[in-house]
Amino acid sequence: MVLKVEVIVSKRAYLLGVLYDLYHVPSLIENDHLYVLNAGELSKFFYVGMMLDKYGLWRKAFESVIGLSSDYESEKYLEILDDIDIYRWDLLKAELELLASKLITNIYPNIKPKLLEAFKNILGIDRVFKKSFIIIGLNPFKGLFGSLPVYNGEEYAVATTITNLNVKPEEILDLTIHELLHGLIRVNNIPIPEQYEEEFIDILTPEGFLSKHLGLTGTVKSSESPLYPVVKAYFDEKQFERGVSLIGYLKNRLNQTYHL
Repeated sequence: MVLKVEVIVSKRAYLLGVLYDLYHVPSLIENDHLYVLNAGELSKFFYVGMMLDKYGLWRKAFESVIGLSSDYESEKYLEILDDIDIYRWDLLKAELELLASKLITNIYPNIKPKLLEAFKNILGIDRVFKKSFIIIGLNPFKGLFGSLPVYNGEEYAVATTITNLNVKPEEILDLTIHELLHGLIRVNNIPIPEQYEEEFIDILTPEGFLSKHLGLTGTVKSSESPLYPVVKAYFDEKQFERGVSLIGYLKNRLNQTYHL
């Protein structure tokens, strides 16, 4: 199993990631009132999103910003993002690059062996992405947000983490694993019903039982999900050391209530 990671910090990639979220994360646009901001500099920003969405160019645009390919049709819209100003971007970019460097140099190499082992023995994941790109962008407010805009079978995946400057690199990696799991569940045909997928992954990471197992956090956030006590028991009992997968354990304990 191989899981190479590359972190990308660029204004173009960051703005593309934010645009993708605006168009694909329901909670951001559930009231559909962002049209009131469509003036001045912001109108350029929304225009790019509108065109990428209209012509189905999101994948090509992301492949361009991560350096996999170049596409004329998407490039003409990405060039518009280069003209959009972000105040003190050079300073902010330097701080984001410092976070990225710590993640790649200090955190991920130590976590990777245990992560791959957990994927295989806990979740039954045999096929991982050959390369995962993490786009790190700036959230000027509180919180850390992520998404998985595109992935292509086992070849690659692109995850975004939009973060403030006070987070730890461990938190960024934790959220990235959360987003990658959405794709890996599908690539490996893990039988988690779509309606329970987010609930299931939330209990694992970020700051879930898998987060703690990997050493990314010292505590686990609570949840009212009926899955929570069962997953907790699985990790408390270290069933993975006995060759028991989490999916198999859930099936037995829940009597297929969730049809896993």
